[in-house]
Parts: sequence; C-alpha cells; structure tokens
Amino acid sequence: MKPQLETRHFAALVALADTGTISKAARALGVAQSTLSETLLSLERSLQAPVLERQPGSAPTLTRAALRLLPHARSILRAMERAQIDALTSHLRIHVGATESLSTWVLPYILENFRRDHPSIEVQVSTDLCASLHRKLEQGHLDLIFTMEPSSGLPGRSPAPAAHLRRKSIRHVPLVVIGGPCTSEAQLSGTSPTIHLPDPDGALHDIVECWASAWSHSARILSAGTTDAVRHNLSVGNGISVLPRYVVAEHLRDGTLRMVKAPVAVPDMTVFATTSAEGALHEPVESLCDRVATRLDELLADS
Repeated sequence: MKPQLETRHFAALVALADTGTISKAARALGVAQSTLSETLLSLERSLQAPVLERQPGSAPTLTRAALRLLPHARSILRAMERAQIDALTSHLRIHVGATESLSTWVLPYILENFRRDHPSIEVQVSTDLCASLHRKLEQGHLDLIFTMEPSSGLPGRSPAPAAHLRRKSIRHVPLVVIGGPCTSEAQLSGTSPTIHLPDPDGALHDIVECWASAWSHSARILSAGTTDAVRHNLSVGNGISVLPRYVVAEHLRDGTLRMVKAPVAVPDMTVFATTSAEGALHEPVESLCDRVATRLDELLADS
C-alpha cells in the first residue's frame, strides 16, 4: 500500500518553504536536522516524487511536485489549527489587560462583537498601568495586554519583552493638549501651568513630564484619578491636560473642552499588543488584535 501523507510532512514542507534551508526549518520546528531530513525522505516516499532539488554551492529548492503540494499543506495545517480551537473552545479563557483609555473607549465595543462571533470563548479584562500589565504578563497572569506607550527614545517606553513573548505595534495615537472653555494659549505663556492627568504614574505621566519640562520649569502635574475627573477639573478651572484625541473627541465637538496650542508640540504615543498566547489561543488573540486596530482606526477617523 502506498504510504500516507502525515501532518509532519506538511509541517516540514511549509517550514522549509518559509525559511529556505533545512537547518532553519529544523530550528523553526524545534527538531534535529536529521529528524527533518528523515521526514522529507518519508514525504518523498509518500509522493513517489522528489521534494528537493539540490545543487552544489546553493540551498536546496522545492521541486514542482513540492510546490504543487505546498498550498494544500498550508490549508490543511490551518484547518487543523481551527479544528483544535473548535474542539477546545468550551475550555478557552483569554485574560486581557489594558490601560484605562483602551479598556474604556476601545475594548467594550470590540468585545461585544468578539463574544458574538466566539460565544464559547470567555474574555476577562483587567485595567492597570503599563508597567504592572507587563509584569503580570511575564508572570503568566495575563495572556494578552494592550498598552499605550511613547515612541522609541522617549521616557516611559517599556523594555523589550522576554523571549517567550511577542510584541507588535498596533497603531500610532495622537495626543492633544486640552483645556476648559475659558482656557487660552495666553494663560500658558510664561506661567506655571497645572496639568491634570488620570494617574500619578505610568507612560502618559512620564511623557507629559518630559514634554512640560521643555517649555516650563514650574509646571505642576496633578493626578485626578480618572479621565472623567480630569474633564471635570478642566471644566471648572484653568488647567490643561494631555490625553489621546479619541478620548475627548466628543467633548471637543460639543465645546465643553477645547484644544489648546502649547509652546511645544506634544509627542504621539503608540498602542502595542504583547502576548504569550500560542496553540489554541493564538488565533483568537490575533483576532482581538485585528479588532483593536480596526476600532482605533474608526475612533481616530471620527476624532
């Protein structure tokens, strides 16, 4: 009887196509080169055709038979991953952490849609500062975190994640300087401004402190506790704040807050996703990241 194709054959073929060499493919699969070579020989016996074309002095290339099999191999591996997820969804739970502005203005909308599309996957969300979220992720208490951090080279940026974690940039987010209806640019010139922020610590505090020091040696940064409290303080006083634009877009439109031109432009920040998820959690986590990016695009376009 003709030998049957196996999952290991598909994985070996895809890894070889993606990496280009047997040594790199073996590392990607976490197996010895000899094991991968044996798997490729087994694949050739199943196909009854060669898989690799070898030429002296150059890396092996895939044969026509291997190239014809490759899209089927990718499709089968994806289908197997989806099947595994479907089989385990009744036991899946994703622990997500996010900073306040993301957990308040971004996640509720996308989680409503995500839970409708994945009713058997439970998503638990906790809110914290960037440093604490990174610590909880490394300790295994969270599977995925969404943080808003300064651009590279500015204070408040988290260090590179541990080797077992994956981190990617989701979207750049503009910050805006805002004040109450009576706040004017003239009040900022040559004064000691009061800057209201939601938290006394965290990446936003660090970047605002650095920004304020560039044009005022006596700025006071006060913690209001929440974004709602910041808006209240601005509406009754002459202080200013720095917040993501989408957080205050509605209040800028209705006139309860106004943008203020500061002596120095405030830097933008970036939303990052960092995760330890793999296996059955990989696909739903990637779906959450894509939905966050889409929601941010909608909010930024609307603001």
